[in-house]
Amino acid sequence: MLESSGHLLTAEDKSSLWESVAFYNYIQHFLPEAGEFTYAGHKEAMDANFTAFSQVLNELKPALIYIWTDAVKDAVQANCARLKGVKLKFFHGHIVGSMTVWPVVASYVGEGKNVDVKALIAEAQTSWFKLKDYKAVVRNILSVLLSYRNHDTGSGITAILPDNAAENMETVLRPFIYDDDVITELTCIYQKTSGLDEILSQQENNIRDLLSGAKNIYSNFYYNGALPLSGAEPGWLTLWNSESGVDFRKMFTMRPLSSGDVMLIWVDEEVSWSLILFQRVFDCMKLCGWKMLVLMGKEQIGQYFQAFKSSRMVNSTYETQDGKSGSN
Repeated sequence: MLESSGHLLTAEDKSSLWESVAFYNYIQHFLPEAGEFTYAGHKEAMDANFTAFSQVLNELKPALIYIWTDAVKDAVQANCARLKGVKLKFFHGHIVGSMTVWPVVASYVGEGKNVDVKALIAEAQTSWFKLKDYKAVVRNILSVLLSYRNHDTGSGITAILPDNAAENMETVLRPFIYDDDVITELTCIYQKTSGLDEILSQQENNIRDLLSGAKNIYSNFYYNGALPLSGAEPGWLTLWNSESGVDFRKMFTMRPLSSGDVMLIWVDEEVSWSLILFQRVFDCMKLCGWKMLVLMGKEQIGQYFQAFKSSRMVNSTYETQDGKSGSN
């Protein structure tokens, strides 16, 4: 057995792993018939199976559950209201082989976690990344959480850390991969240190007018009431509320858009958007009649504004006191 760093697990590691993992068969009845297996086709039996599943949750109290197959996920999701003292939060599924695996985070009444996020950042700053730049440390933590969620630990920051630092970081951070409270707090801290919060404050009236009557709000940064755009750069700013996230790369073809929809986009000074991507967004705006607010610095204005003008989609521009701009 290998850990994510590629090293063999010791006997002690293996023992610890198997002491913290349980396998459970949700389906408690025979399925003699062949054909497609769906929750709708076996609703009565799978609803009945939920009672035993809820007993397992109350006994073992797992923090993270991986559900294999859409049928079982649909059954558990349909019966969540029957749980007492347990809350399940579903995240986007990952295709593994011929099946989809759904990560689910479980929380229990009376067992809330009090995580000191600032202490977590301080540990990352001194033990893992050894950076003085507070904003960069927070960005690195979010980037690592994104890599863990995507099962990509062989590249990026984790690949260049010393083995002992990478192992310690993984032990500390893995419990927070799907912890929305911790991720949201980290995201808000990054946005504050990067100056985005100040920009949003200065543009508050313009944003309020733009969002007035909005049907759906999509955002590639944390904005209360919006749906996160997964797949939109920077990806590490859209880990919050990911069970309701929308895949930016698929939303134009897979999600119905209406004239009441609004997109909030921040072009981070450290992450660039391709002009081709913006052109695709402009095309969809023309087609669907929805609106977009783009926030960027003067450096990005020089890079992108000509493309904005050429699109003839810019309705107005605003400038904040620190030179950051917005357009819609």
